[in-house]
Amino acid sequence: MSMHLNRLILRAAALALAAAAAMAAWPAAAQDNYPNRPIKLVVPYGAGGGTDQIARLMAEKLQQRLGQPVVVDNKPGAGTVIGSEYVSKQPADGYTLLLTTSGLTSAPVMMAKVPFDPVKSFTPIAPLAIMLISLTASNDVPASTVPELIAYMKAHPGKLNYASYGVATTNNLAMTLFNQRAGVQSTHVPYKAGAQALPDLVSGQVQLMFDSMQTSGPLIKAGKLKTLALATSARSPLMPDVPTVAEAGLPGFAFEPWFGLFGPAGLPAPIVNRLNKEIDSVLKEPEVLQAMRIQYLTPMPGSADKMRDLVRKDLAYWAAAAKVAGVQPE
Repeated sequence: MSMHLNRLILRAAALALAAAAAMAAWPAAAQDNYPNRPIKLVVPYGAGGGTDQIARLMAEKLQQRLGQPVVVDNKPGAGTVIGSEYVSKQPADGYTLLLTTSGLTSAPVMMAKVPFDPVKSFTPIAPLAIMLISLTASNDVPASTVPELIAYMKAHPGKLNYASYGVATTNNLAMTLFNQRAGVQSTHVPYKAGAQALPDLVSGQVQLMFDSMQTSGPLIKAGKLKTLALATSARSPLMPDVPTVAEAGLPGFAFEPWFGLFGPAGLPAPIVNRLNKEIDSVLKEPEVLQAMRIQYLTPMPGSADKMRDLVRKDLAYWAAAAKVAGVQPE
C-alpha cells in the first residue's frame, strides 16, 4: 500500500471521527440551549374544562420563565387516549409536552387496547396539583346526602344518568365503583370534557357526575348544582363542612386524581430537570397559589420520581378498583 493511500485512509478516518464527535455534541448543545423555540403543551381534554384551565395557567407562567412561547393544544377524545398517544409519538426534545390527569392511568384498565404504556411511553416531569372531586348532582335529584341518593336509586333502578369525560376516564370508573359498592344502577353518558357535560347536568338531562370542584364549584356556589359528598379520603380544609363519600356510607371509597406534566419517553435529564425546577418555582408563586385555591386545587410540587411513583400507584389502584367493580376493558 502506498504512503499516499495510507494518508488518504488516515484522513478519512479522522474526518469520520470528527463528524461523529460533532453529532454526539449536538444533542448536548441543544439541551444546553433549551428552549430556543416555542413549546407545545398538549391537553387531552377539551377547551374550557378543568385541565385546560390549569394548562393555560402553567403555560403563561412557564412562558415567562423560559422566554419562549408555550402554546396549549387541546386534543380531546377517547378518554384522553388521542392526546396522550400523540405526545408519545413525538420527538423527545422537550418541545411537545403532555399536561394530563390520572386519566392516563385509568385508560389501560377501561380499554382493551391502548396505543401506549403509561410508564414506558412517557417521561415524568413533575406533579402539579391534587383535584378536589365532588359527587355532584342536578337540583332535580331528590336527595341531599349519599344515603338519600342510594335509597332513591335503589327504589328507581336505572332512572338516573351520570356524566363522565369519556369511557376510559377516572370519573367514569369512580361512578362505576360507586354503583357497585352501593348496589345501585345508573346509565353512563360520556362527554369529551367536563365543560360540555355541566350544562346538561344543570338542565337535568344528566343527573350525576363525579366532577372536579374546579369546574362544578362555581355552579354549586351559585345554587345551580349541589354536592352530596366529596371523594377525598378525609374531609378537605377547602370544604370542611362537606362529608366524604366514605363517611357518608361507603367506607374506604376515595378518588383523589392529580394533574401532572410529562414528555415522550427518552426525554433527556437536563430538560426534565430544567422543567421540573421551573414548575417547582411556579407552584410557589402567590398568584398561582391563590388561583389554585379559587379552583379548589391543592398544589403538589415534587420531583420527576414522585410523578413516576404516582403513576405506578394509580395503575395498581385503578386495576384493583376495576376488579372490585367488575369492569371489563371495552
